Amino acid sequence: MKKGGATGYFYAFLALFCWGATYVVGKYVMAAVPPMLVTGIRYAIAIALLWLLLRGRAHRKMDRADYKWMLLIAFTGYFVSMNAQFLGTKLTNASVSSLINSINPVFIMVFAALILKERLTWAKAASVAVSLAGVYCVVGGTGGAFRPLGIVCAVTAMLTWAIMSVLMRRMTQKYDPLRITLYGLALGLGMASPFVVHAAATAPPVAWSPGIVSGLLFLGLVGTVLGHICWNRALSMLEAGSCCLFYPVMPLTSVLGGVLFLHEPVGPGLVLGAALIASGVVFGTLSDKKRQMRGI
Repeated sequence: MKKGGATGYFYAFLALFCWGATYVVGKYVMAAVPPMLVTGIRYAIAIALLWLLLRGRAHRKMDRADYKWMLLIAFTGYFVSMNAQFLGTKLTNASVSSLINSINPVFIMVFAALILKERLTWAKAASVAVSLAGVYCVVGGTGGAFRPLGIVCAVTAMLTWAIMSVLMRRMTQKYDPLRITLYGLALGLGMASPFVVHAAATAPPVAWSPGIVSGLLFLGLVGTVLGHICWNRALSMLEAGSCCLFYPVMPLTSVLGGVLFLHEPVGPGLVLGAALIASGVVFGTLSDKKRQMRGI
């Protein structure tokens, strides 16, 4: 197995766990704060922390030829995808939005094969299929409200994030994942700033509370900084198709969190679904390890 492979799997798992929790916390926060304002505050918190972490740290200057890729990463991932995800969550619920996003591995593997020429193996495809079956069992009975606009937003978030992940894989082969995350967030906030300002100016007064403030801090520090650092580090160590094996962890986390904290209903397939998700991830990871050991 490649050096850092096990660490890469850990980073991928932790990133998807953080993002699964983000759906739940985001749903709670957006009951009081408009989605675009949540984005602005979340990004500002994350950018401030990343700037402090990187202050004075030597880094490789980005090649001019890579500027376009950085802008595309920021636009697809940190502007379109993140905001579409939050809006989709607000218009449906944490479980349904996360379920749609869990289809991401299919598109990540396809885009990785087309753009990065990664090998699309039957083992990866099978593991994702088993895990998605588990996702369906877990979320199928949640009784979520399938509002058309919410579904469109969730699907848009899924597709643009898949494109961003593949492009991020390319960039993290050359540059520090932490710094690429900072650049992406800063550019994404710049793109979203007119909408953030409009939301702040037109929204009714926010009923600030310790819970809302804590939720925003969680979204900025855990959901954004920790989640994106772990995902980008995983992409720097593993193929994009290998990282996406852990995507089913996200809807499982969001469903459990939704049940525990948001009192969202869940169907009787939770145990079966969780077993299928775990089986898919374990099978895919073990198959990927064996393939790397053989040098394929």
